[in-house]
Amino acid sequence: MTYSDFTALKQTFAEEEDGSATPLAIFFCLIFIVMGGLAVDYHKAVSEYTEMQIAADTAAHAALYTREFESAEDSVDMAMQTIGEMLPDIQFGDAIISSDVEFGVWDPDTQQFTVDSSSKTSVRVWAEMEPSRGNTSRTILLSMIGFDDFTLRTNAVYDTYYPPCFNEGFVADNVVDIQSNNSYTDGFCIHSNTYVSINQNNFFEPGTVVSMPDLANLDIPSSGFEKNEGLESALRTGKYRQRLLRRLPEMIQSYYDGSYEYAEMAGITSDTTPIILSEPVSATAAGGNGNGNGNGSGTTTEPDPTTDPDGDTTDGGGNTAMIPLGTGKKSVTPANFPLANRIYTTVCSGNGDITFSADTFSDFVLVTNCDIKFANGTILDGTILATTSTDAKSVSASHVQMGLDDHCSPDSGSIILTMGGFEAASGLAGYGAQILAAGDIQFAAQADGIEGVSFIAGGRIDGTSNMNMGFCDGYGNQDHLRAPYFRMVN
Repeated sequence: MTYSDFTALKQTFAEEEDGSATPLAIFFCLIFIVMGGLAVDYHKAVSEYTEMQIAADTAAHAALYTREFESAEDSVDMAMQTIGEMLPDIQFGDAIISSDVEFGVWDPDTQQFTVDSSSKTSVRVWAEMEPSRGNTSRTILLSMIGFDDFTLRTNAVYDTYYPPCFNEGFVADNVVDIQSNNSYTDGFCIHSNTYVSINQNNFFEPGTVVSMPDLANLDIPSSGFEKNEGLESALRTGKYRQRLLRRLPEMIQSYYDGSYEYAEMAGITSDTTPIILSEPVSATAAGGNGNGNGNGSGTTTEPDPTTDPDGDTTDGGGNTAMIPLGTGKKSVTPANFPLANRIYTTVCSGNGDITFSADTFSDFVLVTNCDIKFANGTILDGTILATTSTDAKSVSASHVQMGLDDHCSPDSGSIILTMGGFEAASGLAGYGAQILAAGDIQFAAQADGIEGVSFIAGGRIDGTSNMNMGFCDGYGNQDHLRAPYFRMVN
């Protein structure tokens, strides 16, 4: 081959285009790997992040729900058990460990969580796939270009809250039926898990809430909005689980057990006042009729020291801690409850019941299976009355006052708990008053006799006309029984 031939061959090779696609193909192949990696590996990472978020949400809810009554350690254990199968170790490793569950306080204004291991109000749960835990999210395609993993971190914060309707207002699983000529002030709430029925000539101040699951079920007369000022703007949709009513048997049983947990209104606490649980004795022992069915006139004359752990069986003036005897009908006066801040109990059989005299009763708990009645003029101040009777009128009254008319002072109030129903035929006055009934609540109130009340029924609530429903903004209701609700805040 001559030099000229070689020169011609080089020229021909230089001008040849065969095979030029190879570097371009390599270039595009890298692009496809990157794009495919972003699609496949990013989708995998997002999927893992989502699963971690769901697990963190679940763990936070379980921890806070359990923390209401259990220790922080037990609550963390429950959270970890709840998510046990949600994050398989082979894929997620230690994405959530016990130390990732932190109790604390949530500030809604600053949106900040502050760790406080003693808190029962908020919880934060972290979930992480990161290098220090050796569980990063491994890539599939991106590893071909040196990108081996993603670091994933997320958290969930749950906080407790108390729906305003359960603090002050009427809440029923069944219908809430309110008649005419009533006034409701700013903040007062009427809620039914079924529907609300309202007559006419009612006034709803701005800030009042009337809610139910479906506003189409609102029962009002023709021209109902025109004849119920403020009603239309007060309407809301919603439904509540009756968490507090579900605890009603447990709360009543706690008084039988001598527990202070639900007895704060009556001044009974774990560290200040010993609890006395007075058991009824036979009628014969107290000069009754001798057949075990005392008529209520007898009282204990020789206290049984086994009923009071500290031996304090008098009120300081030599008065025995007394309770009506027998299982039939009985009447009580304040003298039957001389020791303040104590738990008393009595029983009934057949058609037995217990009637409170037209006096002021203060600062005690009474738990019973009796129907409870009130004479015209009974005043209850700092009392908790609980009955397991399931009668439709297990608590009945006419002109009874629950709490003192003291402009929402925190020092008074009254609670009634019944596994049956409550009926006040006329003249109910409530100031810082709470009624929890497994059945219906029916009442006719004094015109200016409702201020800072919480009526919660497993059945329906029926209220009559000419009532003014005052709002205390929580004041005077601090010792009401409450059950927290839970929501995700971050």
